[in-house]
Amino acid sequence: MFHEDPHSNDVLCGRGHVINAHPGNVYFRSIVNRLKLEYVMSEKVDKKVFASVIVESIKSQNPPGRFLKQDKETKLWYNLGGKTALKKTRQALREGAPIIKERVRKRLEQQKQLKLYLDHLLPEKEHQNKANKDHLQVPEDNICFKSLDSFPNTFSTVGPLEAKRRSLNANVA
Repeated sequence: MFHEDPHSNDVLCGRGHVINAHPGNVYFRSIVNRLKLEYVMSEKVDKKVFASVIVESIKSQNPPGRFLKQDKETKLWYNLGGKTALKKTRQALREGAPIIKERVRKRLEQQKQLKLYLDHLLPEKEHQNKANKDHLQVPEDNICFKSLDSFPNTFSTVGPLEAKRRSLNANVA
């Protein structure tokens, strides 16, 4: 089915500034970027859930967002369908994944080195007080975790993903 004019909630597939600046694409990228760290660090079996949550988020808007592509000949837009939307979403989540993984690895190594250094310098009780008080902050870089203990808690999207996982499991049962 062809659509003459996409609306602001649609995600347009293609290249160029007009596509990138479309409000639906801007919103889509913002969701992808919010979930990307958790996606990259999750187990393979959980990765499909992320794409489903994002696609459902686009489709649940008012009016519902669609994943559209323009026909080269007629210049009309057509709906790509669910499978292609999921495929495009998974690709967007994978973009930059090696860089993110390397930054997380480096950050964890820095945290580990700092903890070892503090363990060596400070008696255990004093170290615990300092860790609780100062949160072992390590400056710089785009990914900053307050401490090794807080690392898993930096993922703020576990709620919706867990809800999606449960709904998928309920449908199977």
